[in-house]
Amino acid sequence: RIGYFSQDQLDELTEEAATIRSGVVAPDPFTFTLTGREEQRIELRVQNVLAEPLLVRLRLTSPRLTFPDGDMLVELAANDTTVVDIPVVARSNGTSAVTVELLTPMLERELTEPVRLTSRVNALTGLGQVLTAAFVLILASWWISSWRSKRRDRDESAAVNAHPAN
Repeated sequence: RIGYFSQDQLDELTEEAATIRSGVVAPDPFTFTLTGREEQRIELRVQNVLAEPLLVRLRLTSPRLTFPDGDMLVELAANDTTVVDIPVVARSNGTSAVTVELLTPMLERELTEPVRLTSRVNALTGLGQVLTAAFVLILASWWISSWRSKRRDRDESAAVNAHPAN
């Protein structure tokens, strides 16, 4: 006997915890792209292979992203894959890792190994948008000018070759 529990009771609890842990299947790692600094959404697919629904705590962390809903309590349907819609806000441009943890709802113990997602943030804002538009206009005007110059040179060359004095 250990404390208030017998060894048999502890073994039974340990076995039940292992069954629950093996019943939760974490999402596969993937890469996603955010295109601005406003709130956007990503979808995570979490599977429950047990014959009963489970309540889990979903925690996402990243140095360059924020998750407005924070930790989320999610009920996983029995013998099904649950799609979780997660709001996310980019704090800065670039590529960064996102850690996904599936935890027990109360004591926050890991149910699965953490999963690493990759986020890419391409958020042109303010001055970046103006500079990009200016660059595109300069490139387009250079291309048109170059095309017209080559056409004019070709037409002049054809006119000189077509002149009867040649």
